[in-house]
Amino acid sequence: MRTLFSMQFLRFLTLSFFISLLLNQPVISQNMDQEQEIQRLLALGQDHFKNWRYTNPQGSGKNALDVFQQVLKLDQDNKTAQDRINQMEAYYVRKVKQAQADGLDDKAKAYYQKILLINPGNTMARDALGLVPQPEPEKSIEAEQPAEPDALKPTPFQTSEIAEELRLERFKSYPPDLVTLLTQAMDLYRQRSSSDHTPIVKAIQNCKEVLKTNPKNYDALWIISRAYRWYGDHSPDEKKSEIFETGMEYAKKATEIIPNGIEGHYFYAVIIGNYAESRGIFNSLLYIDDIVRELEITLKLDPKHYDALTIMGVVYRDVPPWPVSIGDIDKAEQHLKKALALNPLNLFPQLELGVTYNKMKKWAQAKAEFKKLLDMPNERGYEVEGEEFKAEAREILLMMKRRGY
Repeated sequence: MRTLFSMQFLRFLTLSFFISLLLNQPVISQNMDQEQEIQRLLALGQDHFKNWRYTNPQGSGKNALDVFQQVLKLDQDNKTAQDRINQMEAYYVRKVKQAQADGLDDKAKAYYQKILLINPGNTMARDALGLVPQPEPEKSIEAEQPAEPDALKPTPFQTSEIAEELRLERFKSYPPDLVTLLTQAMDLYRQRSSSDHTPIVKAIQNCKEVLKTNPKNYDALWIISRAYRWYGDHSPDEKKSEIFETGMEYAKKATEIIPNGIEGHYFYAVIIGNYAESRGIFNSLLYIDDIVRELEITLKLDPKHYDALTIMGVVYRDVPPWPVSIGDIDKAEQHLKKALALNPLNLFPQLELGVTYNKMKKWAQAKAEFKKLLDMPNERGYEVEGEEFKAEAREILLMMKRRGY
């Protein structure tokens, strides 16, 4: 009886399985068809992308943007499609900056239009073209609740372990409301985007709120200077100098409040460089001594500060050599290699080392560094910069190819 029951039960399960399989076959088939279509579109999109068919020729399936948008209609969370669209936007942002630097306003306008084609909500492009801001989507009450302060958690935005430890100690002495404002400012900086300035503006507002009652708060000063640096770097050319100058004032005050503060000296050096660049080549040479002084102080306080080493390398590479200035291409290479040795996953020195070899006419080494960069994952917390670095590497590689290098 037990054997007969087992056999009958087994037949029942087998029959149930095949009935279930038949009933669900259309769903399984549909899922398989959709996955195959996504893979087909991704392959097509990658081909368009590698051959620089970003938005042209127009038509369904004829350019990378259209194809990756089709992928997102089938799979809205598809990371490959999202990354490629972000990379195309970052590429045209860089093209705008280059066109503006060359005084080619018509080209800059055309690139702004490309940006809006990719991301209609890009505030920088909308401002430049005189378009009204897009209305913000309605937020749920739950989404508007601020995150719990987590000031004692290390962030990915410190390139110095020493600075990180000192910051954590300072935060322990702050009252809870001040910790909340500063932590929110840092969280908002994490949300920075080249297409939406809202998080950066809110971060600046938070720091100003702290400085109203605590005008000598070192952390508020360096955090706001960093925010102004990003804000200026992603603003139209005519606004850059004023924004950078404001950030310089905050960073300088930070160095005065805590003379051995690593962040203060580092971001002061960075934003002086941005300000100098925005003023033109001749004026930028006037600030070299200030930039080098602040970087040397940073490296004296923390010899392993790899971003300071990277910027020092860029300075040695880009300024004229003696007797005009301190330019030294060999020192540039040494500093960039040292920065990479300290953090091999840092895309910033990886890009600049490739640019340096390109300037030295070491074409094979330059291509090797750029290709290595393109295969590297973006650093956590620096995803936006990572895409911008990779867009620049692709552009230089294309120029080298056209010139037969």
